[in-house]
Amino acid sequence: MKRALLSVISLLVLFAPAPRLMADDFLDKLRSATEKLQQIQRPQPNPQPKPHTIPTTPGPQTAPAPEPRDTSAGSQVVESGMEVSPGAASPSENAGTPEATAMIAKTAGKYDVLGIKLGMPAKEAAAILQSRGLQFKPETVKYNMLPNPLTYGLYALNPLLARNNGMQPGAEKLYLMLTMPPNEQLVSKINRFLMFTKETAPTQQVLAADLIKKYGPVSFDSAPGDLYRAGVRDMFWADDAQGNRLKDQVNASGGTSEMLNNCRNKVMFTSGSGEYANTPASDIQADPTIVKLRLEQGYAAPLGSVADMCAAHTIVHARLFYGYPIGISSPDVVGALVVAIGNGPLDRSATDATHKYLVQAAKTRDLKEKEGAQKNRPAL
Repeated sequence: MKRALLSVISLLVLFAPAPRLMADDFLDKLRSATEKLQQIQRPQPNPQPKPHTIPTTPGPQTAPAPEPRDTSAGSQVVESGMEVSPGAASPSENAGTPEATAMIAKTAGKYDVLGIKLGMPAKEAAAILQSRGLQFKPETVKYNMLPNPLTYGLYALNPLLARNNGMQPGAEKLYLMLTMPPNEQLVSKINRFLMFTKETAPTQQVLAADLIKKYGPVSFDSAPGDLYRAGVRDMFWADDAQGNRLKDQVNASGGTSEMLNNCRNKVMFTSGSGEYANTPASDIQADPTIVKLRLEQGYAAPLGSVADMCAAHTIVHARLFYGYPIGISSPDVVGALVVAIGNGPLDRSATDATHKYLVQAAKTRDLKEKEGAQKNRPAL
């Protein structure tokens, strides 16, 4: 009997849920990273100049062995020579630094989704995801001049989605974009998708009123009289750099203003690839190609002339979908909801700080390779 009981216990340990273990492991790494960052930031006697360490994964700053060439579209890093574009200059001397990012983060958490706020430390956000029973995994990008991958996002699914493929009633997922070294790892964008069931679906009037209560007066509201006929309802809340609410963001034809039109589909504000479809979005994750492009060229490079406009605002976007996808034909019932929150100033500072970090890492690696090559004397 004792031997049988031990066998059962062994099987339970062996088949413990992997997502929970992965979540715990990621939280442990974040805690370790925070302790490492605090040690780095403590005043040291007779400090000597040295390159930044990577707070997300403690370890020595030694270059790993070369990896296969990265051929993803938009990449500006040449693996053979590892040239990183300097990118556009920041608007002020203090912008694009870990210090500036930390200062902006202190005031960025005005809005939240399920208690997750912009500027919140990643380990706290991960703990909230875990407490809600969501299974999540980090998304990373790897450069061969850095010893460890950079974690740029957390993708979380509820158990229903984790078990089954495809969207279905009761599905919920969240996607958090994170700031990267040399910044402290903070939440820089929040994306949430929620598909209701027939039993939980609210009316658009009730849901819209609750959103306004949470985020304040709207800057733009398409407000269809018949949600079933229109398919979707878009609501935007936009604040300027000083935190003032922008009102009446409507153009001459009754659509969204020029600012919202220019910024709402940029990576920091979009709700995903299917954001403006009349059926619920199937993807709320960040495009890794765009993530790499921004890191390698700087915040402003992919945005062009709208860079300053989009960098100055905080935008909340909610899209209410009609009830047809969940089998409801009532004109006022909401079948699904997407909410995205992004902060332009936080995104700009954090992105440019990491861009500079990559540039310096590439220069340091190239210098080390050149010093090593100077010792070589081939037979002539």
